[in-house]
Amino acid sequence: MFVNPSVKRTVATDVPLLEPLETRRRDWPKGLRALRISGGAMVAPLRNLAGATLAVPRLPIRSDATRDMPLALSKGPRQGFPIMRSATVPLLLALVLASAGCEYPQDADGTLARIQKEHVLRIGFSNRPPWIAQRNGHVSGIEARLARKLAAAFGASVEWIGGTESALLRALHERQIDLIVAGLTKGAPLVKQAAPTQVCVRAKVIVAGPAEAALPGASGKLSGESVAYVRDRPDFAGMIAAMGATPRPVGTVRKQISAVYDFEARSLGLVPSQVELAQQDIVMLVPRGESAMLLQVDRFLSRNCGTVMSELETNEAG
Repeated sequence: MFVNPSVKRTVATDVPLLEPLETRRRDWPKGLRALRISGGAMVAPLRNLAGATLAVPRLPIRSDATRDMPLALSKGPRQGFPIMRSATVPLLLALVLASAGCEYPQDADGTLARIQKEHVLRIGFSNRPPWIAQRNGHVSGIEARLARKLAAAFGASVEWIGGTESALLRALHERQIDLIVAGLTKGAPLVKQAAPTQVCVRAKVIVAGPAEAALPGASGKLSGESVAYVRDRPDFAGMIAAMGATPRPVGTVRKQISAVYDFEARSLGLVPSQVELAQQDIVMLVPRGESAMLLQVDRFLSRNCGTVMSELETNEAG
């Protein structure tokens, strides 16, 4: 909202506004206004540097007070100098921005606006089953299903762009793609170079094997063992080596002692052992600075990750 500094008026909004309050104490700093608590609602008329009034929308609060009173005021470093506690400052700033017609957060390069205009979500991916993989021209996997639902929530179709993780990161920085989906873990170096979403799936990496195999016990001793892993999961090799075993990349891990995710062991015909190699928090990546995009993706994940976890737990139990 733009306020003309030459005219002392408040641009009309769709919420009730209150007239500016008078200063309640003589010893308050000049320009500091009281916050009125009245009828279970709070309003905070403030003044910008040009002197025009900015009226902040009402917020519901838990109070039966009906008199004007300062809110969250405490003594400052100097006697008799009241200051607002730091916890209230972000709230008041957000309210002022809202009353001024500012949308927050915003994308630095308008990623979300472009998706909504063109109805296309450009997703970069790198093969990492079971999270995402391309087979015979079709992209599938746990994160692929989530990504399609996300695009539908945006009213967009998906454009898949495959590549190595480093190539995808460059494309993300150059705004050639909007999202990276590659079974990335929260602590991976690549993740630190972009804006990660909230953790959607948390999975354990364990050692499992066929029923007839002699599986390691709770002691977790793997020294001298040869443990297979799917070659599309190179980080598993380091986990296996750290336990004193020899990592062996393969195309499929069926019928052999292998490092797998806990939820997929039984579907692969393997029996889980008591050895846990790691716990991984899976995230997606959006470009840095695209705060509105990140917020919308996080909101989507908050609504849908519970379903994903339920499906994984069902697979693990079955």
